[in-house]
Amino acid sequence: MMRRQAFLVSVALGLVLGLALMLLSPAARADGAVPDAPAQKPTAEEFARGKKLFETALKLFNEGAYDVALASFEQSYRVAGRPSALRNVAQCHRNLHHFVEAYDVYDALLARHATELSAADKTLVTQATDELGTLTGTITVVTSPGASIEVDSHAVGKAPVKPTRVPLGPHRVTVEQEGFLPFATEISIAPGQAARVEATLKPESTTGRLAVRELHEHPVHVFVDGNDLGPAPFEGELSAGEHTLEAKSDRFSSERRTITIKKKERAEITVDAVALTGLLRVTATVNGGVAQVAQITLDGKLVAAGSYQAEVNDGPHTLSIAAPGYVTVTRPLTIERGQTLAVDVPLASNTPARGTQPEDFRGVYVRLNVEGAINPAGMPDNGAAPVTQASHDPGLGIGGTARVGYSFHWLAAEVVGTFLGAFGSQDLQLSSQNPSTNTQHYTIRQDFNANGFIGAGARATSRDESFRFTVGLAPGVAVRSFKAHIENNGGGGGSCLGAGDPSCGGSSGGEGSGVGYTTFGLRADAGLLMGSTPGTKFFLGLQSWVDFPPRTLAVGPDTGSSIPNNGFAAPGRGIYVVSGGPQFFIGPQVGIQFGR
Repeated sequence: MMRRQAFLVSVALGLVLGLALMLLSPAARADGAVPDAPAQKPTAEEFARGKKLFETALKLFNEGAYDVALASFEQSYRVAGRPSALRNVAQCHRNLHHFVEAYDVYDALLARHATELSAADKTLVTQATDELGTLTGTITVVTSPGASIEVDSHAVGKAPVKPTRVPLGPHRVTVEQEGFLPFATEISIAPGQAARVEATLKPESTTGRLAVRELHEHPVHVFVDGNDLGPAPFEGELSAGEHTLEAKSDRFSSERRTITIKKKERAEITVDAVALTGLLRVTATVNGGVAQVAQITLDGKLVAAGSYQAEVNDGPHTLSIAAPGYVTVTRPLTIERGQTLAVDVPLASNTPARGTQPEDFRGVYVRLNVEGAINPAGMPDNGAAPVTQASHDPGLGIGGTARVGYSFHWLAAEVVGTFLGAFGSQDLQLSSQNPSTNTQHYTIRQDFNANGFIGAGARATSRDESFRFTVGLAPGVAVRSFKAHIENNGGGGGSCLGAGDPSCGGSSGGEGSGVGYTTFGLRADAGLLMGSTPGTKFFLGLQSWVDFPPRTLAVGPDTGSSIPNNGFAAPGRGIYVVSGGPQFFIGPQVGIQFGR
């Protein structure tokens, strides 16, 4: 009697302990899972605790309490990791007819503890798995990678997965994946059967249908998310979710709205498109009358000639009117809904009136002139000794001038270069008292002079396209070279001034001699430019040239006190320069100007 009571108490304690282990253990597993081995080698204390759990489980097993014994064996294995505990877990499953779980645990026993099992134990375990293999079967599911697989509502994992062992009999296999229709099939497993299920997933329909019509049947197109789907009425497939919808054309538009399309459902929507236009009237006029030749363009499109009236969309537009011989008019317009806008556009001739000014005269110009010149006063005489008498003919010359400048509008800056050859006759009578000879009389005749000028100055020019008056002034440097001839008129039998003839009494002559000077000068011109601007123009005008030399020409013997000391001579020639006045030339110019 006492032994029976002790047994019942032991069984009761084992049941309580087993239930506690199953409910409270953080490592408790779902049905069919193989218990985890210890993460690290058990300590002596853990090994002792595992052994005690094993002994309790063994008593329960021997009494036929397999469910409670199973929980104790599993906990013992988790704590101590003994192969005997895992083998008894498999045996409990087998006794409970959990053939799949038993197979899995035996299989894990061989994989984890093959080196710890004896040859006889390995043989027994292998025999057990072979027997359990005939009491179960496997299902291999072939499907799209990543698909979730369930067998009998138990998650197997995401494809690809290894074959799933299942009990004999019917089973339900389901496969699901985002974006595809779920797959499900029933399969019955025979003893030892290795079944294969190929689950081909079909894309899930993610669209619905949209039907749109315009309330007043206005000619509009249907726009969804900004894309033109065609004229209303419209019906077609559309992806599920929220979209923006509007119906519009050049003349009508509905309000933009947000719609929701549901999968496999049809949405029917009516839109109300209202007019977007205002009335535009355009008239092109010349001298108060309609210009029928005027071409009217609206937003880059030719719409009419002379006058135009039509409904125009609201908003900004560009109006352009062009006619041969008239200035093209372009102006922006803004039309509001329901507005009537009348625009009268008078056209102006594009042929400028005579004397009108173009907008811009800036740029480079080049002018080449041919010019004549006269020196009306000749070589002036200041009355200084030894000149006793002077006479002259007006000098005549011909030359050319080149100008290069830049126009800043009506005012320009330029560089000037001139060459002028002058011909004339001028006689100077000189007398000289040589201390060793009698008084001598000489005549000096000037026949030719060459003149050059270079300078820079300013120019003012009127602003007209065809006829432009211009005047310029340029200071610079003048260079003049003279050729003089000397004749001895006699007077005492002394030597004369002719080169190579020291005793040329009477009216002997000396060879021509050259002198000159470099001095400050001024060039001025004024005239009329005729021709296009920019372009080639003809020039007609007058020029003037003034030199301001500190000396002028006089000729005399190279001895004698009567020759001023402030003169300068051509040594051995008897030619001197003494103080004089300005040299002045004036004459006509003709030429061609290029550019501005």
